[in-house]
This record gives sequence, structure tokens and C-alpha cells, in this order.
Amino acid sequence: MQIRKGTQALVIGLGAAGLSTVRYLLARGVRVKVSDQRQLDQIDPATLDLFRQADVELEAGGHTLGMLSGTDLVIPGPGVPLDLPLVQAARDQGIPIAGELALAAGQFSAPVIAVTGSNGKTTVTSLIGHLLRAAGRHPFVGGNIGTPLLDYFAAPQEYDVVVLELSSLQLDLAGLFRPDIGLL
Repeated sequence: MQIRKGTQALVIGLGAAGLSTVRYLLARGVRVKVSDQRQLDQIDPATLDLFRQADVELEAGGHTLGMLSGTDLVIPGPGVPLDLPLVQAARDQGIPIAGELALAAGQFSAPVIAVTGSNGKTTVTSLIGHLLRAAGRHPFVGGNIGTPLLDYFAAPQEYDVVVLELSSLQLDLAGLFRPDIGLL
């Protein structure tokens, strides 16, 4: 998915992946709004400082349809249900909805190994990362395991392979993302 400078994106959910998405978008000149169900006093003060400095509009304590005004793209976090009324309203209004995988599609400078399935994803992803390190490689290991996948783009030159644990929720909005190797 091509992100253009000046695009207005709404990130829904401010978990680790949501915050990573905000940083990724800001680095590309995107205007960002965030809607999170947590109350303002439950959000990390450093995150609030970042938002103030970057002029990120934040809606805390729930999701209102008014956040869709002027929005060009909606990016729900991987834990956000796709039947959330705000996501449904975006769909009804024809606003594109993309996940972090769709944002990253085609932009990795290293080969990508993706691991998904119902059981054992974390174990297999961790094991692959360990084996690659033991072989002298420099893997980025992330996705649904610890480090959000968009954090890769903060320093892609440090890594020679990407190993991602992907949940079904991430795959729901994968767009054109295609790994070099996929494990189920």
C-alpha cells in the first residue's frame, strides 16, 4: 500500500502494534489520528508527549464516528475486532481499511519468513530466529511476538532476514503482503 505524505490516517487501538504504526506513519509524513478505548490517564505519558509534539489527534475513552471525518485510511490494531462500529462505518463510507502487514507489503529489504497457525507460532518463530543467529545471520524477529513488525523499518539495514509471527487477526488485513517463506 502506497502511503503518501499528507495522507490522513486513523489508527484504532494503541497497543504496541498501534504505537509502532503511529511512529511508522509519522516518519512518512502522514497526518495521524488515534482512537483508543483506554482513558487518557491510562496512556503512557511519553506517548502523550510524542503525540503533542507530532500534532497527533487522540481520542481516548472510546471510539466515535467523528474520527472518520477527513480520514483517508483506517488502520485497526491486530487486536481490534473488525466488527467494531467505527471500522464498519469506515467500510460503509468506502474508506480503505488496512493492517500493518498491508502497510509493510513489498517494502522489506530482507527476505521474510512468516509463521502462522493455531498452535506453536511463538515457539517456531523464536526457534527460527535462534537458528539464524547461531548461523551468523542478523534476523529481525517480531510481529505478534514481542516487537511489532513495523519497528523493522526503523533500522532495516541492521537485519539480513525477517522472521514474523502472524496471527489470524493480522492476516485478515494483510493486503498484498506476501512472505518469501510461509509456515503454517
